[in-house]
Amino acid sequence: MIEIKAVDRKIYITKDGKEFLSENEAKNHERYINKIKFFEVKMLDTTEGRRLTRKAVIKIISSYGYHETYATQQMYLNNLGIDYVQGFQNCMVRGILEEITEQEFKDESRRKKIILDVDSKFKD
Repeated sequence: MIEIKAVDRKIYITKDGKEFLSENEAKNHERYINKIKFFEVKMLDTTEGRRLTRKAVIKIISSYGYHETYATQQMYLNNLGIDYVQGFQNCMVRGILEEITEQEFKDESRRKKIILDVDSKFKD
């Protein structure tokens, strides 16, 4: 014999769609996802194409803020920030950093992915 029970439970759904039974767990997860930002590095096409080329995507996890500063640092540390203009001596172009969504970050399988977890890197 099958016994069926109807149970009413409160479910907490965070902005990324995850479900939690505890309000505290949901708040902790919400705090964590607010620390994450995603960026895309674009460069001007310095040849004849005259378009932006996409170089990489960057994920920064930081409770300190300064996500764009850390992303810019990663851009230069990974040689993604400077390109030389064809036909000109000593002329450099700076990369363009643009914030993107998590889904756009996940969809970019063809490009270099950089992930920097500032919180774990600078823990006491």
